[in-house]
Amino acid sequence: FIIFGGKEIVRNILASAGVIGLVLGVGAQNVLKDLWTGFFLIGERQLEVGDFVLINQQIKGTVEEVGLRVTKIKDFEQRVHYIPNSTIKHVTNYSRGNIGVFVSIILPFETNVEKVLDFLEEGMKNIAVKYSAKIIDKPQVLGLTDITPFGVKLTVLINTKPEAYFYLACEVRKEVLSVLQQKKITFCYVCNNSKSNKDCPEI
Repeated sequence: FIIFGGKEIVRNILASAGVIGLVLGVGAQNVLKDLWTGFFLIGERQLEVGDFVLINQQIKGTVEEVGLRVTKIKDFEQRVHYIPNSTIKHVTNYSRGNIGVFVSIILPFETNVEKVLDFLEEGMKNIAVKYSAKIIDKPQVLGLTDITPFGVKLTVLINTKPEAYFYLACEVRKEVLSVLQQKKITFCYVCNNSKSNKDCPEI
């Protein structure tokens, strides 16, 4: 029998085969990259099951599985992220060694900073007594750590163990808020552009 346009058909088949070969080659290359990166992730113990990590400054959660090709991360919303190992460029592991809990507040420019720092010292003493078993060393009031367009930033620091980080971070924020409310300290949110400085009482 006769195949009309036989040369054209052969060219199309060869072209398709070339494209398929290219796709397979790229796919194989990606698989090898995943395997190579996975080998180092596991060998160097950069992250392990149960660690709380931040991947590529984007995905934060608990490590569910570290495979040779894919790493699984479960975030706070219980979503599981399947991350090809070759795409993992930066790992922040919060589960290695002690970790610092930094809590910052921004207050109006009119704030009497020295008085507020004294109030925060009181609050940190309460934290040290309540959570002595979870705290590595004495809580620190770092002082005025920044001047922003919105107000002055004051920061406290508590060093703790990785497993206590989130619980203690919540408790420290609650303590700071409680102290400021008790002392009737005004937060800078009342000092927006729509209100005058007189809305921010002096301390």
